[in-house]
Amino acid sequence: MKNKKTVYIIAIVGVLFGLCIGALYLFLSGSQKSNDSIPQSPPSVVISAAELSNHSTAADCWVVLGGVVYNATTLINNYPQYSNAISGVCGKDGYSVFVDQKYSQSVIDQKDIPKLKSELTANKIGVIAP
Repeated sequence: MKNKKTVYIIAIVGVLFGLCIGALYLFLSGSQKSNDSIPQSPPSVVISAAELSNHSTAADCWVVLGGVVYNATTLINNYPQYSNAISGVCGKDGYSVFVDQKYSQSVIDQKDIPKLKSELTANKIGVIAP
């Protein structure tokens, strides 16, 4: 009878140890995310620079931020006050408008930046080819 209790205790300790190791792994893998202000989850579609440049108008606007390609056309439609700034980076890297604090503060109202970034995140297309 004593041996069965020992076996049960060892099994329970083993399961708890496994759960702790799994939780530690999840915690550590989640903490290795980029500190960049733009979310960096990797989409599966790879976009070439040539393809990106084909989407350089206000009616069809793709921008790159942190290596991720986003469709910014809806931003131009939803935020007409920023259409000139956003249109200026269609088919290009959008760092100056969306990330560079010196530039973006003079062009975009700071209270709108989280909304713009959130909307961009919802419109991910893929990643830019290296």
